[in-house]
Amino acid sequence: EEAAQEAALREEAEDAADKLARMREELERQVAGWQLGGERAVESEALWRRYEALTAPLSQELCEQLRLILEATVASKLQGDYRTGKRISMRKVIPYIASGFRKDKIWLRRTKPSQRQYQVMLCIDDSESMRSTGAGGLACEALALLCGALSRLEVGQLAVASFAERVRLLHPFDRPFSAEAGAYMLSRFSFAEKETDMEGLLRTVVQTLRLAREQQRAAAEQMQLAIIVSDGRRSPSWGDPSLWVRRGGGGEKPGPPPPH
Repeated sequence: EEAAQEAALREEAEDAADKLARMREELERQVAGWQLGGERAVESEALWRRYEALTAPLSQELCEQLRLILEATVASKLQGDYRTGKRISMRKVIPYIASGFRKDKIWLRRTKPSQRQYQVMLCIDDSESMRSTGAGGLACEALALLCGALSRLEVGQLAVASFAERVRLLHPFDRPFSAEAGAYMLSRFSFAEKETDMEGLLRTVVQTLRLAREQQRAAAEQMQLAIIVSDGRRSPSWGDPSLWVRRGGGGEKPGPPPPH
């Protein structure tokens, strides 16, 4: 009986894996056949929904893993025993009265972080090499996976950019993420640009994160993270990103933007 159950579970797992593989192949064919035009925006909404369905289990798993890595940064829950605070603990009122008003540590304060307030910038390579290597579909899948996991985690603010010959901001920090935003972002990828300016990307990332931090007025406390999805193939316009890697890591103060 146990052997039969194990065989049934293996068969069910194999069927689920085959179904996911077929969904992934179909999505990759549709992405590869995209053409710029009015219909593309309409198709992208259906494609985004399919990507969300395809990545839902992995998105939930990634969310739980990120929950352990990205610690809570904002104290929002009331707790503790204090003589002053934001709110009275009703459980302490009766002992307070019974003690002749001596046990006066009846107040609660927000002291333990329970919410996250990160600024995460997600950058997707939109170069032609992504399509030629078959990585374009995987990049779209990664976009849906990461956006889904970060949204489930309520990580804070999320921005998304595409990059190749130049950087395009597809979703700003100050706009809530939604399925419509995901469909719009998906519609902006063509995987057709010839060159990849990695130095330009990192310069834009560092400057964008610096501006976002200043707008939050929490320069010291604001945690920031940049995620880059790319095939890593160099082109003649790749540049030297090392300077901006050091600046992004805090090893060197960024100067004014270079003239264009």
